[in-house]
Amino acid sequence: MARGHATSALEAVAAEEASVLLLGMEDLGEQPWAVLTAAGIRLVRVADVADALRALEQQAAQVVIVGAHRARALTDALRGRRDLESAHVVVCAALDAPSELREALDAGADDVMRVPFEREVLAARVAAGLRAARLRASEALLGSLVDNIPGAVYRCACDEHWTMEWLSDEIEAISGYPASDFIRSAVRTFVSVIHPDDRDHVARSVMNGVERGRPYGLEYRIVRRDGGVRWVLERGQAQDVGDGRRWLVGAIFDITARRAAEQALREREVVEAQLAEVRASRARIVEAADAARREIERNLHDGAQQRFVSAALRLQIWLAEHREAGSDSRVELDGVLSELRAGLAELRDLAHFTVCEALTNVAKYSHASRAWVSIVRRDSELDVEVGDDGVGGADLAAGSGLQGLCDRVAAVSGRLDIESPAGAGTVLRARVPIASAG
Repeated sequence: MARGHATSALEAVAAEEASVLLLGMEDLGEQPWAVLTAAGIRLVRVADVADALRALEQQAAQVVIVGAHRARALTDALRGRRDLESAHVVVCAALDAPSELREALDAGADDVMRVPFEREVLAARVAAGLRAARLRASEALLGSLVDNIPGAVYRCACDEHWTMEWLSDEIEAISGYPASDFIRSAVRTFVSVIHPDDRDHVARSVMNGVERGRPYGLEYRIVRRDGGVRWVLERGQAQDVGDGRRWLVGAIFDITARRAAEQALREREVVEAQLAEVRASRARIVEAADAARREIERNLHDGAQQRFVSAALRLQIWLAEHREAGSDSRVELDGVLSELRAGLAELRDLAHFTVCEALTNVAKYSHASRAWVSIVRRDSELDVEVGDDGVGGADLAAGSGLQGLCDRVAAVSGRLDIESPAGAGTVLRARVPIASAG
Protein backbone atom coordinates (compact mmCIF):
# COMPACT_ATOMS: atom_id res chain seq x y z
CA MET A 1 0.00 0.00 0.00
CA ALA A 2 1.41 3.39 -0.95
CA ARG A 3 2.10 5.34 2.17
CA GLY A 4 0.29 8.51 1.12
CA HIS A 5 -2.72 6.88 -0.51
CA ALA A 6 -4.47 5.71 2.66
CA THR A 7 -3.70 8.97 4.41
CA SER A 8 -5.20 10.95 1.51
CA ALA A 9 -8.32 8.81 1.61
CA LEU A 10 -8.58 9.43 5.35
CA GLU A 11 -8.19 13.18 4.92
CA ALA A 12 -10.95 13.17 2.27
CA VAL A 13 -13.52 11.58 4.57
CA ALA A 14 -12.24 13.43 7.63
CA ALA A 15 -13.10 16.75 5.99
CA GLU A 16 -16.74 16.12 7.00
CA GLU A 17 -16.25 16.60 10.78
CA ALA A 18 -15.30 12.99 11.46
CA SER A 19 -14.87 11.56 14.97
CA VAL A 20 -13.58 8.24 16.29
CA LEU A 21 -14.51 6.83 19.69
CA LEU A 22 -11.84 4.84 21.55
CA LEU A 23 -12.99 2.28 24.15
CA GLY A 24 -10.54 0.16 26.17
CA MET A 25 -7.50 1.26 24.17
CA GLU A 26 -5.59 3.00 26.98
CA ASP A 27 -2.62 0.59 26.83
CA LEU A 28 -1.60 1.80 23.37
CA GLY A 29 -0.95 5.38 24.50
CA GLU A 30 -1.23 8.38 22.19
CA GLN A 31 1.30 7.70 19.44
CA PRO A 32 -0.68 5.14 17.37
CA TRP A 33 -3.56 7.63 16.88
CA ALA A 34 -1.41 10.49 15.60
CA VAL A 35 -2.29 9.69 11.98
CA LEU A 36 -5.96 10.31 12.80
CA THR A 37 -5.47 13.61 14.59
CA ALA A 38 -3.11 14.75 11.84
CA ALA A 39 -5.94 14.19 9.33
CA GLY A 40 -8.29 16.37 11.43
CA ILE A 41 -10.21 13.53 13.03
CA ARG A 42 -11.44 14.18 16.56
CA LEU A 43 -10.78 11.44 19.11
CA VAL A 44 -13.35 10.72 21.86
CA ARG A 45 -12.09 8.52 24.71
CA VAL A 46 -14.54 6.74 27.02
CA ALA A 47 -13.96 4.50 30.02
CA ASP A 48 -16.74 1.92 29.66
CA VAL A 49 -19.62 0.69 27.50
CA ALA A 50 -22.19 2.94 29.19
CA ASP A 51 -20.08 6.03 28.37
CA ALA A 52 -19.67 4.76 24.82
CA LEU A 53 -23.45 4.44 24.36
CA ARG A 54 -24.04 7.95 25.72
CA ALA A 55 -21.44 9.36 23.34
CA LEU A 56 -23.01 7.57 20.36
CA GLU A 57 -26.49 8.76 21.38
CA GLN A 58 -25.13 12.31 21.22
CA GLN A 59 -23.66 11.54 17.77
CA ALA A 60 -20.18 12.23 19.12
CA ALA A 61 -18.52 9.69 16.79
CA GLN A 62 -19.17 7.60 13.69
CA VAL A 63 -16.50 4.90 14.19
CA VAL A 64 -15.81 2.96 17.39
CA ILE A 65 -12.43 1.27 17.96
CA VAL A 66 -12.74 -1.12 20.89
CA GLY A 67 -10.44 -3.63 22.56
CA ALA A 68 -11.36 -7.31 22.22
CA HIS A 69 -12.14 -7.62 25.94
CA ARG A 70 -14.90 -4.99 25.65
CA ALA A 71 -16.16 -5.96 22.19
CA ARG A 72 -18.86 -8.46 23.21
CA ALA A 73 -20.41 -6.10 25.79
CA LEU A 74 -20.48 -3.24 23.28
CA THR A 75 -21.94 -5.22 20.37
CA ASP A 76 -24.59 -6.74 22.64
CA ALA A 77 -25.57 -3.25 23.81
CA LEU A 78 -25.75 -1.94 20.24
CA ARG A 79 -27.78 -4.85 18.93
CA GLY A 80 -31.38 -3.77 18.30
CA ARG A 81 -30.68 -0.07 18.79
CA ARG A 82 -31.99 1.41 15.53
CA ASP A 83 -30.86 4.87 16.58
CA LEU A 84 -27.27 3.63 16.87
CA GLU A 85 -27.14 1.12 14.03
CA SER A 86 -25.09 3.41 11.78
CA ALA A 87 -22.04 3.20 14.11
CA HIS A 88 -19.11 1.25 12.58
CA VAL A 89 -17.37 -1.00 15.13
CA VAL A 90 -13.70 -2.02 14.68
CA VAL A 91 -12.35 -4.56 17.19
CA CYS A 92 -8.63 -4.68 18.03
CA ALA A 93 -6.94 -7.86 19.28
CA ALA A 94 -3.38 -9.06 19.73
CA LEU A 95 -1.64 -11.05 17.00
CA ASP A 96 -1.53 -14.09 19.25
CA ALA A 97 -5.30 -14.04 19.99
CA PRO A 98 -7.07 -14.98 16.73
CA SER A 99 -9.99 -16.49 18.63
CA GLU A 100 -10.85 -13.05 20.00
CA LEU A 101 -11.07 -11.69 16.47
CA ARG A 102 -13.40 -14.50 15.40
CA GLU A 103 -15.57 -13.96 18.46
CA ALA A 104 -15.73 -10.25 17.69
CA LEU A 105 -16.94 -10.86 14.16
CA ASP A 106 -19.45 -13.43 15.39
CA ALA A 107 -20.73 -10.91 17.94
CA GLY A 108 -21.52 -8.36 15.22
CA ALA A 109 -18.38 -6.28 14.78
CA ASP A 110 -17.99 -4.65 11.36
CA ASP A 111 -14.21 -5.04 11.13
CA VAL A 112 -11.22 -6.37 13.05
CA MET A 113 -7.63 -5.10 13.31
CA ARG A 114 -4.60 -6.76 14.85
CA VAL A 115 -2.44 -4.97 17.36
CA PRO A 116 0.16 -3.59 16.86
CA PHE A 117 -0.97 -2.04 13.55
CA GLU A 118 0.71 0.21 11.03
CA ARG A 119 -0.47 3.78 10.67
CA GLU A 120 -1.50 3.17 7.04
CA VAL A 121 -3.62 0.19 8.08
CA LEU A 122 -5.32 2.28 10.76
CA ALA A 123 -5.91 5.10 8.27
CA ALA A 124 -7.44 2.71 5.70
CA ARG A 125 -9.68 0.97 8.24
CA VAL A 126 -10.96 4.25 9.72
CA ALA A 127 -11.55 5.78 6.27
CA ALA A 128 -13.57 2.70 5.25
CA GLY A 129 -15.45 2.82 8.56
CA LEU A 130 -16.37 6.46 8.16
CA ARG A 131 -17.68 5.86 4.66
CA ALA A 132 -19.70 2.85 5.85
CA ALA A 133 -21.12 4.76 8.82
CA ARG A 134 -22.22 7.64 6.62
CA LEU A 135 -23.78 5.26 4.12
CA ARG A 136 -25.71 3.58 6.91
CA ALA A 137 -26.83 6.94 8.23
CA SER A 138 -28.06 7.89 4.75
CA GLU A 139 -29.86 4.59 4.38
CA ALA A 140 -31.45 5.02 7.81
CA LEU A 141 -32.61 8.53 6.85
CA LEU A 142 -34.00 7.21 3.58
CA GLY A 143 -35.73 4.41 5.42
CA SER A 144 -37.25 6.87 7.87
CA LEU A 145 -38.50 9.02 5.02
CA VAL A 146 -39.97 6.02 3.22
CA ASP A 147 -41.68 4.86 6.42
CA ASN A 148 -43.33 8.27 6.76
CA ILE A 149 -44.44 8.64 3.15
CA PRO A 150 -48.21 7.95 2.98
CA GLY A 151 -47.75 5.69 0.00
CA ALA A 152 -45.79 2.76 -1.42
CA VAL A 153 -42.35 3.67 -2.82
CA TYR A 154 -41.00 1.39 -5.54
CA ARG A 155 -38.27 0.64 -8.05
CA CYS A 156 -39.32 -1.65 -10.87
CA ALA A 157 -38.25 -2.79 -14.33
CA CYS A 158 -39.89 -1.06 -17.27
CA ASP A 159 -41.33 -4.29 -18.62
CA GLU A 160 -44.78 -5.71 -19.33
CA HIS A 161 -45.19 -6.96 -15.75
CA TRP A 162 -43.65 -3.94 -13.92
CA THR A 163 -41.35 -6.41 -12.15
CA MET A 164 -40.52 -4.96 -8.74
CA GLU A 165 -36.92 -4.79 -7.59
CA TRP A 166 -37.80 -2.91 -4.40
CA LEU A 167 -41.17 -2.01 -2.86
CA SER A 168 -41.99 -0.52 0.51
CA ASP A 169 -44.30 -2.23 2.98
CA GLU A 170 -47.08 0.35 2.56
CA ILE A 171 -48.22 -1.59 -0.50
CA GLU A 172 -49.81 -4.15 1.83
CA ALA A 173 -52.12 -1.52 3.33
CA ILE A 174 -53.16 -0.52 -0.19
CA SER A 175 -53.47 -3.90 -1.92
CA GLY A 176 -53.73 -6.41 0.90
CA TYR A 177 -50.67 -8.27 -0.42
CA PRO A 178 -47.23 -8.12 1.28
CA ALA A 179 -44.42 -6.39 -0.59
CA SER A 180 -42.49 -9.68 -0.79
CA ASP A 181 -45.17 -11.07 -3.13
CA PHE A 182 -44.19 -8.56 -5.79
CA ILE A 183 -40.38 -8.54 -5.44
CA ARG A 184 -39.10 -10.11 -8.67
CA SER A 185 -42.70 -11.29 -9.15
CA ALA A 186 -42.08 -14.02 -6.57
CA VAL A 187 -45.81 -14.72 -6.03
CA ARG A 188 -47.62 -12.34 -8.35
CA THR A 189 -46.85 -9.57 -10.81
CA PHE A 190 -47.82 -6.04 -10.01
CA VAL A 191 -49.81 -5.79 -13.23
CA SER A 192 -52.02 -8.61 -11.90
CA VAL A 193 -53.54 -6.32 -9.24
CA ILE A 194 -54.26 -3.48 -11.66
CA HIS A 195 -57.95 -3.46 -12.59
CA PRO A 196 -58.32 -5.21 -15.97
CA ASP A 197 -60.16 -2.22 -17.45
CA ASP A 198 -57.29 0.11 -16.50
CA ARG A 199 -54.23 -1.90 -17.58
CA ASP A 200 -53.98 -0.44 -21.08
CA HIS A 201 -54.42 3.08 -19.68
CA VAL A 202 -51.60 2.49 -17.17
CA ALA A 203 -49.23 1.13 -19.82
CA ARG A 204 -49.91 4.00 -22.23
CA SER A 205 -49.54 6.69 -19.57
CA VAL A 206 -46.29 5.33 -18.15
CA MET A 207 -44.66 4.68 -21.52
CA ASN A 208 -45.70 8.11 -22.78
CA GLY A 209 -43.76 9.69 -19.90
CA VAL A 210 -40.80 7.34 -20.35
CA GLU A 211 -40.50 8.00 -24.09
CA ARG A 212 -40.69 11.75 -23.58
CA GLY A 213 -38.19 11.67 -20.74
CA ARG A 214 -40.68 13.25 -18.35
CA PRO A 215 -42.21 12.24 -15.00
CA TYR A 216 -45.56 10.50 -15.28
CA GLY A 217 -48.63 10.74 -13.11
CA LEU A 218 -51.87 8.79 -13.42
CA GLU A 219 -54.86 7.55 -11.48
CA TYR A 220 -56.23 4.04 -11.81
CA ARG A 221 -57.91 1.22 -9.90
CA ILE A 222 -56.41 -1.85 -8.26
CA VAL A 223 -58.21 -4.98 -7.06
CA ARG A 224 -57.38 -5.81 -3.46
CA ARG A 225 -56.76 -9.22 -2.01
CA ASP A 226 -60.27 -9.15 -0.46
CA GLY A 227 -61.83 -8.30 -3.83
CA GLY A 228 -62.40 -4.64 -3.03
CA VAL A 229 -61.46 -1.92 -5.49
CA ARG A 230 -59.21 0.99 -4.55
CA TRP A 231 -58.26 4.08 -6.51
CA VAL A 232 -54.54 4.94 -6.50
CA LEU A 233 -52.42 7.84 -7.70
CA GLU A 234 -49.03 6.87 -9.11
CA ARG A 235 -46.19 9.28 -9.77
CA GLY A 236 -42.74 8.30 -11.07
CA GLN A 237 -40.10 8.61 -13.73
CA ALA A 238 -37.65 6.50 -15.71
CA GLN A 239 -34.11 5.95 -14.44
CA ASP A 240 -31.07 4.88 -16.46
CA VAL A 241 -28.42 3.15 -14.32
CA GLY A 242 -26.20 2.20 -17.25
CA ASP A 243 -26.94 -1.54 -17.36
CA GLY A 244 -28.91 -1.38 -20.60
CA ARG A 245 -32.30 -1.64 -18.88
CA ARG A 246 -34.80 1.07 -18.02
CA TRP A 247 -35.96 1.26 -14.45
CA LEU A 248 -38.90 3.13 -13.00
CA VAL A 249 -38.86 4.78 -9.57
CA GLY A 250 -41.91 6.33 -7.98
CA ALA A 251 -44.65 6.14 -5.37
CA ILE A 252 -48.24 4.87 -5.24
CA PHE A 253 -50.84 6.59 -3.03
CA ASP A 254 -54.31 5.40 -2.01
CA ILE A 255 -56.80 8.10 -3.11
CA THR A 256 -60.02 6.11 -2.67
CA ALA A 257 -61.36 8.52 -0.05
CA ARG A 258 -60.61 11.53 -2.26
CA ARG A 259 -62.30 9.96 -5.27
CA ALA A 260 -65.35 9.09 -3.16
CA ALA A 261 -65.53 12.68 -1.90
CA GLU A 262 -65.26 14.01 -5.46
CA GLN A 263 -68.02 11.64 -6.62
CA ALA A 264 -70.24 12.69 -3.71
CA LEU A 265 -69.61 16.34 -4.58
CA ARG A 266 -70.53 15.72 -8.24
CA GLU A 267 -73.72 13.93 -7.20
CA ARG A 268 -74.56 16.76 -4.82
CA GLU A 269 -74.07 19.30 -7.58
CA VAL A 270 -76.40 17.29 -9.83
CA VAL A 271 -79.04 17.08 -7.09
CA GLU A 272 -78.72 20.80 -6.34
CA ALA A 273 -79.09 21.59 -10.04
CA GLN A 274 -82.20 19.41 -10.18
CA LEU A 275 -83.61 21.08 -7.06
CA ALA A 276 -82.89 24.50 -8.54
CA GLU A 277 -84.76 23.50 -11.69
CA VAL A 278 -87.67 22.19 -9.60
CA ARG A 279 -87.78 25.46 -7.65
CA ALA A 280 -87.62 27.46 -10.85
CA SER A 281 -90.32 25.29 -12.42
CA ARG A 282 -92.53 25.65 -9.37
CA ALA A 283 -91.99 29.40 -9.38
CA ARG A 284 -92.93 29.52 -13.08
CA ILE A 285 -96.07 27.48 -12.41
CA VAL A 286 -97.12 29.72 -9.54
CA GLU A 287 -96.26 32.81 -11.56
CA ALA A 288 -98.35 31.50 -14.44
CA ALA A 289 -101.21 30.77 -12.04
CA ASP A 290 -100.93 34.27 -10.59
CA ALA A 291 -100.95 35.77 -14.06
CA ALA A 292 -104.02 33.73 -14.93
CA ARG A 293 -105.75 34.85 -11.74
CA ARG A 294 -104.83 38.46 -12.42
CA GLU A 295 -106.24 38.06 -15.89
CA ILE A 296 -109.43 36.61 -14.40
CA GLU A 297 -109.55 39.51 -11.97
CA ARG A 298 -109.17 42.02 -14.77
CA ASN A 299 -111.78 40.24 -16.84
CA LEU A 300 -114.13 40.13 -13.89
CA HIS A 301 -113.52 43.78 -13.11
CA ASP A 302 -113.71 45.00 -16.68
CA GLY A 303 -116.25 42.46 -17.96
CA ALA A 304 -118.76 40.57 -15.84
CA GLN A 305 -118.40 42.88 -12.84
CA GLN A 306 -119.05 45.97 -14.98
CA ARG A 307 -121.99 44.29 -16.63
CA PHE A 308 -123.48 43.34 -13.24
CA VAL A 309 -122.93 46.90 -11.95
CA SER A 310 -124.50 48.34 -15.07
CA ALA A 311 -127.49 45.98 -14.89
CA ALA A 312 -128.02 46.71 -11.19
CA LEU A 313 -127.80 50.45 -11.82
CA ARG A 314 -130.30 50.29 -14.67
CA LEU A 315 -132.74 48.32 -12.53
CA GLN A 316 -132.43 50.90 -9.74
CA ILE A 317 -133.09 53.71 -12.22
CA TRP A 318 -136.07 51.89 -13.74
CA LEU A 319 -137.60 51.25 -10.33
CA ALA A 320 -137.13 54.92 -9.43
CA GLU A 321 -138.77 56.04 -12.68
CA HIS A 322 -141.66 53.56 -12.54
CA ARG A 323 -143.02 53.97 -9.07
CA GLU A 324 -146.49 53.29 -10.45
CA ALA A 325 -145.57 49.70 -11.23
CA GLY A 326 -147.51 47.06 -9.35
CA SER A 327 -146.28 45.77 -6.05
CA ASP A 328 -145.84 42.28 -7.43
CA SER A 329 -143.59 43.54 -10.22
CA ARG A 330 -141.55 45.66 -7.83
CA VAL A 331 -141.07 42.75 -5.44
CA GLU A 332 -139.86 40.59 -8.31
CA LEU A 333 -137.50 43.26 -9.55
CA ASP A 334 -136.17 43.95 -6.06
CA GLY A 335 -135.33 40.26 -5.79
CA VAL A 336 -133.45 40.36 -9.07
CA LEU A 337 -131.54 43.43 -7.87
CA SER A 338 -130.57 41.65 -4.63
CA GLU A 339 -129.26 38.66 -6.60
CA LEU A 340 -127.18 40.97 -8.79
CA ARG A 341 -125.67 42.66 -5.74
CA ALA A 342 -124.88 39.27 -4.13
CA GLY A 343 -123.29 37.99 -7.32
CA LEU A 344 -121.24 41.18 -7.60
CA ALA A 345 -119.95 40.72 -4.03
CA GLU A 346 -118.98 37.13 -4.79
CA LEU A 347 -117.12 38.22 -7.91
CA ARG A 348 -115.15 40.77 -5.90
CA ASP A 349 -114.26 38.17 -3.29
CA LEU A 350 -113.18 35.80 -6.03
CA ALA A 351 -110.70 38.40 -7.34
CA HIS A 352 -108.37 38.33 -4.20
CA PHE A 353 -105.32 36.06 -3.36
CA THR A 354 -103.03 34.48 -0.27
CA VAL A 355 -104.85 36.28 2.57
CA CYS A 356 -108.20 36.19 0.78
CA GLU A 357 -107.81 32.46 0.16
CA ALA A 358 -107.07 31.88 3.83
CA LEU A 359 -110.10 33.92 4.84
CA THR A 360 -112.17 32.01 2.32
CA ASN A 361 -111.15 28.79 4.06
CA VAL A 362 -112.20 30.35 7.38
CA ALA A 363 -115.61 31.26 5.99
CA LYS A 364 -116.13 27.88 4.34
CA TYR A 365 -114.88 25.41 6.90
CA SER A 366 -114.08 26.84 10.32
CA HIS A 367 -117.57 27.79 11.62
CA ALA A 368 -115.78 30.61 13.40
CA SER A 369 -117.38 33.53 15.21
CA ARG A 370 -114.39 35.75 14.47
CA ALA A 371 -111.21 35.87 12.42
CA TRP A 372 -108.17 38.15 12.30
CA VAL A 373 -105.35 39.15 9.98
CA SER A 374 -101.96 40.41 11.20
CA ILE A 375 -99.19 41.68 8.90
CA VAL A 376 -95.88 42.73 10.50
CA ARG A 377 -92.50 43.52 8.94
CA ARG A 378 -89.51 42.11 10.86
CA ASP A 379 -86.20 43.27 9.40
CA SER A 380 -85.99 41.61 5.98
CA GLU A 381 -89.05 39.38 6.42
CA LEU A 382 -92.80 39.85 6.35
CA ASP A 383 -94.88 37.91 8.89
CA VAL A 384 -98.49 37.30 7.89
CA GLU A 385 -100.93 35.64 10.29
CA VAL A 386 -104.52 34.62 9.56
CA GLY A 387 -106.41 33.04 12.44
CA ASP A 388 -109.90 32.10 13.58
CA ASP A 389 -111.68 30.65 16.62
CA GLY A 390 -113.40 27.90 14.68
CA VAL A 391 -113.47 24.12 14.86
CA GLY A 392 -109.79 23.62 13.89
CA GLY A 393 -108.55 20.29 12.60
CA ALA A 394 -107.20 21.70 9.33
CA ASP A 395 -104.72 19.36 7.58
CA LEU A 396 -102.29 20.27 4.80
CA ALA A 397 -102.61 16.79 3.33
CA ALA A 398 -106.41 16.77 3.34
CA GLY A 399 -106.97 18.96 0.29
CA SER A 400 -105.44 21.14 -2.40
CA GLY A 401 -106.43 24.49 -0.87
CA LEU A 402 -103.89 24.66 1.96
CA GLN A 403 -101.26 22.87 -0.14
CA GLY A 404 -101.70 25.50 -2.80
CA LEU A 405 -101.02 28.20 -0.21
CA CYS A 406 -97.85 26.31 0.84
CA ASP A 407 -96.66 26.15 -2.77
CA ARG A 408 -97.30 29.85 -3.30
CA VAL A 409 -95.34 30.83 -0.19
CA ALA A 410 -92.49 28.40 -0.96
CA ALA A 411 -92.23 29.77 -4.50
CA VAL A 412 -90.99 33.05 -3.04
CA SER A 413 -88.60 31.24 -0.63
CA GLY A 414 -91.05 31.63 2.26
CA ARG A 415 -92.38 29.25 4.89
CA LEU A 416 -95.95 28.43 5.91
CA ASP A 417 -96.82 26.94 9.30
CA ILE A 418 -100.22 25.84 10.53
CA GLU A 419 -101.61 25.28 14.02
CA SER A 420 -105.05 23.74 14.02
CA PRO A 421 -105.85 21.59 17.06
CA ALA A 422 -109.33 20.11 16.93
CA GLY A 423 -111.87 22.38 18.57
CA ALA A 424 -109.39 25.22 19.18
CA GLY A 425 -109.35 27.22 15.95
CA THR A 426 -106.76 27.56 13.22
CA VAL A 427 -103.76 29.89 12.80
CA LEU A 428 -101.82 30.14 9.53
CA ARG A 429 -98.45 31.89 9.73
CA ALA A 430 -96.53 32.78 6.61
CA ARG A 431 -93.02 34.26 6.68
CA VAL A 432 -91.60 35.51 3.42
CA PRO A 433 -88.39 37.43 2.67
CA ILE A 434 -88.72 40.96 1.33
CA ALA A 435 -86.12 43.05 -0.42
CA SER A 436 -84.29 45.53 1.81
CA ALA A 437 -84.56 49.25 1.13
CA GLY A 438 -80.85 49.37 0.27
